[in-house]
Amino acid sequence: MAIRQNLLAQLVRRGDQASVEQAQAAIAARPDSKIGLLLQTLQELITSGEIGVNIPGAQVYVEGDRAAVVVPIAVSMARDRLRASQIVLPPNIHLYNMLRTARLVEADEVGHSVRRIRVQGKNGTVSLSALIFPTEKVVPQQVLSTSPPIHFEIENEPEHEAVAVADE
Repeated sequence: MAIRQNLLAQLVRRGDQASVEQAQAAIAARPDSKIGLLLQTLQELITSGEIGVNIPGAQVYVEGDRAAVVVPIAVSMARDRLRASQIVLPPNIHLYNMLRTARLVEADEVGHSVRRIRVQGKNGTVSLSALIFPTEKVVPQQVLSTSPPIHFEIENEPEHEAVAVADE
């Protein structure tokens, strides 16, 4: 009997987690959610030129339908802007996990959302940590049309970060 109850409890927990993950994407799409505010703020910083796009030393690199947002710098800039409006984002690892759960960033095969990219810098190729978003979620169209083309490459070696575990 105890084994059945334990199995049932485990199934209920998995169902609850799946339900939360499905709802998270809808919640993230709301402009007043923490994720929605982060995306809006990144777009504002890009539009104002405070965050550079596709130039050496930039915080965002766009190639086709993928935008690599350099972390933690770009998130810190958005966090500072939001803090001025008394909006507090969750800690980075939790925020990255929220973005992954909402399917707004690419994750590697083990679930890490922070990826290593290689991009041409002023003095050769540099390796950076980045979140990979769909371009349209982060970079306004008017900025895309004026940004120089650039190539970035996602490295195969995953970045080590904490991954949320749903075994509670």
